[in-house]
Amino acid sequence: MKQFIFLLLTAAFLFEACNGVQSSSETESGFRYIHHKKNKGTKPQPGDYVYYKVTIFADDSLVYDSRNESRAPRVVMPEAEQLKTNPSPVIDVLYLMAAGDSLTLFYPLDSMPQRPPGYEEKEMIRYEIVMDSIQTADQFKAQQAAEMAKLNKIFVEKNQMLTETLEAYKAGTLGTQLQKTESGLEYVVLEEGNGPKPQSGQMVTVEYIGVLKEDGKKFDESITRVPPFSFAVGKGQVIPGWDEGIELLSQGSEAVLFIPYQLAYGEAGSPPVIPEKADLVFYVELTDVQ
Repeated sequence: MKQFIFLLLTAAFLFEACNGVQSSSETESGFRYIHHKKNKGTKPQPGDYVYYKVTIFADDSLVYDSRNESRAPRVVMPEAEQLKTNPSPVIDVLYLMAAGDSLTLFYPLDSMPQRPPGYEEKEMIRYEIVMDSIQTADQFKAQQAAEMAKLNKIFVEKNQMLTETLEAYKAGTLGTQLQKTESGLEYVVLEEGNGPKPQSGQMVTVEYIGVLKEDGKKFDESITRVPPFSFAVGKGQVIPGWDEGIELLSQGSEAVLFIPYQLAYGEAGSPPVIPEKADLVFYVELTDVQ
């Protein structure tokens, strides 16, 4: 069961048609695979970061398809000693692949010490794997640093928007930009999106920066984190001011929400980050509605 979960979480697919170059063999741990497309590129080494796609089938039933994920799954290739203590047929075949290769791996369920629940009548797990790319540890670190620098730049820009809006709010100069609901929520739409407004129960993705209204001190933000923050709107998964405020926005909108403590964390707050009876201010961008 533990091994199956490991394989499921680390696997990813886009099955390509066979190009006439095939091999049929077994992994070091005795699992059959068919190498459909073989390129002459470099194969991964221990410590490399491998990005790949996978579709997983139990017999003919689809179990998982990484093409439904927003980011391609990746795995850090382990040393040989690690494989001895935690063997994985998926890792075995990834070591045989170059970027652009496609391969089918067969995992008989009767080879497991115990079948996972729901798979009692299944006989074979099949992985259809395509390797996207390989990065050395240094290349990965450089890419991560570049991405973080880009995200930090975005954070500075959005935080400045939030600061200026909060200052204008306190100075009373927002005028008709500032809107207020019956609950006491106040908000300013900085940029109107052209997408749909979310309905209760829909999944939304939001980038945000949260500060205390009193002094503008930041207590949370999502912009420099991956993946972005998602939740089902209108279902109590976030504070009431968010459930109400996000439903007022169209996809693509940027806004600042002024949330009284009654619509936030109440009289008790959320120590030590949110003081008692703390009014909150959020910059929000509604990036996706599903």
